[in-house]
Amino acid sequence: MGGVGGLLGMLICRHKTKHWYFCLLVPIFAVLSVGAVVLTYIYCG
Repeated sequence: MGGVGGLLGMLICRHKTKHWYFCLLVPIFAVLSVGAVVLTYIYCG
C-alpha cells in the first residue's frame, strides 16, 4: 500500500507538496491501492 504511505508522508511531513504532479497522482494511487486491497478481500476472502 505504497500510495497510502506516500499520501501520509505528504500530509504529515509536507514531502513533495511543491510539485503539482505529486499532489495529483499520489492521492489517485492511494485510492487505487486501497481499492485493490478491498477487491482482493471481497473476491478472495
